[in-house]
Amino acid sequence: MAKNKWAVRLGRAGGKARAAALDPARRSEIAKKASDKYWGKTKFARVEDHLIPHFTEKGEFLAWVRGAKKGDQAVYFSGELAAFRQTAGSRIVELERLADGAKPSSPRPAGEAVEIDTLRSRMDLAASVSGLAGTGLLHLTQKRNDEGGGWFYIATRTGNR
Repeated sequence: MAKNKWAVRLGRAGGKARAAALDPARRSEIAKKASDKYWGKTKFARVEDHLIPHFTEKGEFLAWVRGAKKGDQAVYFSGELAAFRQTAGSRIVELERLADGAKPSSPRPAGEAVEIDTLRSRMDLAASVSGLAGTGLLHLTQKRNDEGGGWFYIATRTGNR
């Protein structure tokens, strides 16, 4: 059976040719996006030589809680949680005040909107985790982050419910 000449041409101009034309950083970026899409949005944190899922959104974390077994762990915050809680609220107020003072015809800069959403999302996740710990569903601990500084805030699923 003879090869289709158009398929042969496409092969020469397709994936291999495209990969050869891209610089390594761009190829790496494309591969990372594909990997993230394949493996889902879950990122992992290395805590004492163990990879633990690291969640930054409430919905993903709650889905993990529903499927987790007793003893399963997840990182729900990394950094300094007390300092974050102290400064995040005032930062949101500051960004909103700046937007309120802007001309009505000019929309809020995208970067500010993203920062507000990110701060609110992280605050909401931390509050939800704290609430679930109060019900006995989770046990909360901290471990020092030797690589990046600060702490890993870890939720461990209990056997309750």
